[in-house]
Amino acid sequence: MNLVTVSALKPLSKKITALAVACSMLGIILLANTAASAAEVTFSSKRDCDNNAMLHCGAMSIPELQQKYRADANIGKMFRHFGISSAQIDTMGTNAVSGKVTKTGDVTVNGNVVAAGAITGGRQSISGSTKVTSEGFTFYTRSPSVSFRSSSLDAFVVMKDGKFQYAVIASCGNAVKATPKPVEKPVEKPVEKPVEKPVEKPVQKPVEQPVVKAVVTPVTKPIETPKPTPQALPETGAGAVMGIAGTTSVLGAAAHHIITRRRG
Repeated sequence: MNLVTVSALKPLSKKITALAVACSMLGIILLANTAASAAEVTFSSKRDCDNNAMLHCGAMSIPELQQKYRADANIGKMFRHFGISSAQIDTMGTNAVSGKVTKTGDVTVNGNVVAAGAITGGRQSISGSTKVTSEGFTFYTRSPSVSFRSSSLDAFVVMKDGKFQYAVIASCGNAVKATPKPVEKPVEKPVEKPVEKPVEKPVQKPVEQPVVKAVVTPVTKPIETPKPTPQALPETGAGAVMGIAGTTSVLGAAAHHIITRRRG
């Protein structure tokens, strides 16, 4: 029974071993990728190995900076005074870029000013410095114009969403704080509405009506029927009777004359 059990467990043991090896390889790959991304920002600056440097001889890469930061507890005290936490140092490999801090107090990335009014710090007092004691550790802060011997120094510049967070000077490991430049949001161009051209209505030409000549109808005057002239009625009075009698006498005399002549 025990032999069967051991035999059955052997394939499972091999699978577990293979899985463990795979996980180990994955871990190595992830660490290698992290190291590679962190090692992207490197410098070849001249190192400051004097007693003023916060990180002795500075740091030319992010892994070197992180290692020296963890090696001295006082460095964390000074960095926290500049608003830089240990968690931020741990994530520098993902958000640090190559930049510069100028003697005039600007922080630049690719030649563009991302912050101004820089303040840095060191272990020793220099004329124009301000003494600071934080968490029991004493150091000195000043503007770059007080401590810089050159016009600018290489620095790891940490940005977030295009906005400056902090910087660390490569040659000495001194922390830098500054006033970030406002992030300029791209101006959205107003959407130009297409200009609607007025629809030109077709001009209706007036329809030429044919000229209708007026037909002149001759006016026919009605023919007036002549009214009959009223005839004078014979007078029937006494005078008329006398006239008739006279006329009769004359006519009778004439007739008698004509007849008498025919007989003769």
